Amino acid sequence: MSAVAFPFAKVSIFNNRDNICRPKKTLLEIGKNIINSSFFLAVYVAVFRYVLCISKNLRGKMDRWNVVMACFLSGFAIFFEPASRRGEIALFLIPRMAEALYNEKVRSGHLPNVPRGEVLVFALCMALLMYCYQTQEDKIKPAFLGMFKKFFG
Repeated sequence: MSAVAFPFAKVSIFNNRDNICRPKKTLLEIGKNIINSSFFLAVYVAVFRYVLCISKNLRGKMDRWNVVMACFLSGFAIFFEPASRRGEIALFLIPRMAEALYNEKVRSGHLPNVPRGEVLVFALCMALLMYCYQTQEDKIKPAFLGMFKKFFG
């Protein structure tokens, strides 16, 4: 669903006037973006599962190092996405990575279990984005900058 929704939403929200004037070009662009994103997701998942299976069979055990190897190698699937989209995907994944890291540290006992701690982690990630918006506006893509200005002024 997200592979379909994101390119469509991005094109329909940020290029509304062009969509009305050139609908065929817009639909072709949406189709191309959907295929690229679907290919990225398919390769990402397939490589992860394949490496996980192979490493389990070669090592004879299943532990977190198998997952680390699978994650590292599946991360190279990002190169199937256009360079302009890689930053967007990173922005999408950073809060999830922070939440996973937080949950792992709570599980291992390195951090206390705070009720609704994932909300705190998300708030910290949003604070980082707002800090970048306030201090380094020139580093933010124009489409995101326009969206931030719409919401935050």
